[in-house]
Amino acid sequence: MKDKLTELAQAHGFTQAAFIRYADAPKLRNSPPYEYAFDPKTLAILIYPVNEEAEFGAEQAAVKDSYFFTSNKAHHALNGWINAARELGIECAKARGISEKASAAAAGLGVIRRNTIMYTEEYGSGVSIQTAVLSAEVDGKPLQFSVYSESSCEDCAACVDACPTGALIGDGNIIKESCIRFHQMKPLAVPALFREHMTALVGCDVCQAVCPANQNRRVKVSYAECRAFDIESLLEASGDTISALAELIGTNLAKRDRVQAQAALIAGNTGCEKYLDSLQKLSESPNEVVREHAAWAIDKIASRCSPSA
Repeated sequence: MKDKLTELAQAHGFTQAAFIRYADAPKLRNSPPYEYAFDPKTLAILIYPVNEEAEFGAEQAAVKDSYFFTSNKAHHALNGWINAARELGIECAKARGISEKASAAAAGLGVIRRNTIMYTEEYGSGVSIQTAVLSAEVDGKPLQFSVYSESSCEDCAACVDACPTGALIGDGNIIKESCIRFHQMKPLAVPALFREHMTALVGCDVCQAVCPANQNRRVKVSYAECRAFDIESLLEASGDTISALAELIGTNLAKRDRVQAQAALIAGNTGCEKYLDSLQKLSESPNEVVREHAAWAIDKIASRCSPSA
């Protein structure tokens, strides 16, 4: 059974698969138990590699980290794997309330480093971790429970030093409210303290870019599809733009109000007056967050254009 499920995982684009007892799987803190339609016996942990790197010009700041493209692909790949497992007579569903990073590390698929991200030997941090629960008992790896060890990073603190908002504590933990990614594409306004750091629609990646463990681990290719998502098109956020963006990063992120609100901050941080007309329109948006971000961006551009600035 294990070999067949692993073979199916590879057929759907996953490079690694591990299986552990569901009862042993690390759970998310403060997450209530999830009730499945069946009694889960096994947690499947599947690794999908990031095999493309986005490169943008000054006006193409759509998605900073290609992880978000891969994550969406991995989500659909997991659905395909779940359906294939069901065809084998196994009840299967996407896992809920599970710490995916801790589960992967405990199963021996990688190690969590100082920047709180799980690394594999082959791809570094360039992976998307997907998990599913199964009704069948599958022989799996014994758990290591070495979720984070300072020895994995030795004396290196490059990520801690590079984090623009001081979100990394340095012991494998993070102050999530200080992380740029935590505030992107949310229904709430970005706190003023973090707005000047918003130069991408989603993603930061600084802590991963400076990490020595990531050098020469990712396969980089051009990603021309994102060239259509320039700042002006994101401010307008037409139906076609949102649909195309949703195909890349998923519908949970590609919501019109959230895209426009984030794009307004990006435009403000460029300091370019050419975005003022679009921002003025957004300042009258029915969405409160969009209005607030647009007003901030207009003031930001005005302050840069001011002779006394």
